[in-house]
Amino acid sequence: MILRRSAIAVLTKRSRASSAPEVGAQLSISKKTVETYKKRIGDKLGFAHRSEYVRFALEVSVLAPPVRDGLTVS
Repeated sequence: MILRRSAIAVLTKRSRASSAPEVGAQLSISKKTVETYKKRIGDKLGFAHRSEYVRFALEVSVLAPPVRDGLTVS
């Protein structure tokens, strides 16, 4: 499975709980484009829930696990 860099950027930012308008502003793309990337990623990978996007982002190391008091939280 190959994802474009732009799709990975959207996946990373959406996995960090950023809204579609926030992600769009950060990447200089429209909210609709963010939603389209999210849908295409979901279609390619079979994701229906946000937790699946987050799990995938963690597995492919585009999203670091949360850290609290210097310890990784899992």
